[in-house]
Amino acid sequence: MRIIALDPENSKPIKGYAKKDILDYIFSSGPSRILCTLGTANGINPAAVDILDEPEIKRRLTLVGVNDREHKNIEAEYMKKNNDRVDFQVKRNVLEMIDASIISFLDGYWNSPETVNSELTDTLFKAKHRLRATIFYDLEETVWEKRNETILNNIRASNPGKNDVLLCTLEERYWLNEKLSTF
Repeated sequence: MRIIALDPENSKPIKGYAKKDILDYIFSSGPSRILCTLGTANGINPAAVDILDEPEIKRRLTLVGVNDREHKNIEAEYMKKNNDRVDFQVKRNVLEMIDASIISFLDGYWNSPETVNSELTDTLFKAKHRLRATIFYDLEETVWEKRNETILNNIRASNPGKNDVLLCTLEERYWLNEKLSTF
């Protein structure tokens, strides 16, 4: 299975990764089905609608995502509960700074589907989540790992094949690549 990242969180377009580039990249492997983590039966991430509404995508599409609102609420409550602690604020600020640095670097590096979906991109997001797990272990386990395990179970329940394509977020890609490496 080929895993391709979309970028629903980035407010500015990625150079060399416009809608046409993404669609060409998706169809370059002649997928049988297209699975996508950016939606559930209850709706699609609004930032991904433009791609997922394409007729050739829509007819092959299987949504395998989760309700992100639930996970975001858990994280927001965790942040609110701990925000009065100075050590927590420092840790949170360090993570925000690292996240901004990663995105800034990648914005300069990305120029094609291959660079967006590269080992370097995966490595940087993996490093971010390893650091986050070190600093906020409970939060990373409760939100990120649990969320991704649910998505992984949804993918497995859809009986993915070698000719399928999985569309996911940039940050999910490294995690799913590791878990689905047998395909």
